[in-house]
Amino acid sequence: ATLVPRAVLGVSALLSVSLSLSGACWSAALWLQLQECGLAAALPPSLRAALLHTPLLELLGRDAPLAQAVARALQLTGVLLVPEADRGAALQRLPPRFRARLLQRGLHAELPERLSELLRPWESGPGYLRVSPLEEAIPTLGGG
Repeated sequence: ATLVPRAVLGVSALLSVSLSLSGACWSAALWLQLQECGLAAALPPSLRAALLHTPLLELLGRDAPLAQAVARALQLTGVLLVPEADRGAALQRLPPRFRARLLQRGLHAELPERLSELLRPWESGPGYLRVSPLEEAIPTLGGG
């Protein structure tokens, strides 16, 4: 008396192995990308430069990007605490560029470029996301 038919066990085992192999391939590709570029490569260029090349005293200065980001977060907090009926008036008091960024559709423009690429169709994205025909990947198979 078997509880699970052999075919179901076989398909389950095959699915498990294929998912494990797929995960290992993606992990290896990510690992190689991190070896070459590091995690900082996924950050916007301005933030990467600030983290890697800017002294802490400059990061904390009044006109520094970090200080401006904190100020914007405080402005946004103030707008979010205003009742819904008065939110339009509160938004009008924000700087125009910041207000436009808050009102645009989608968060992809606010994400680092590498993360934003993952949201777009991969067939038109960077090469490391596309699947190429085997003949392109290994030129000797194409007969040339």
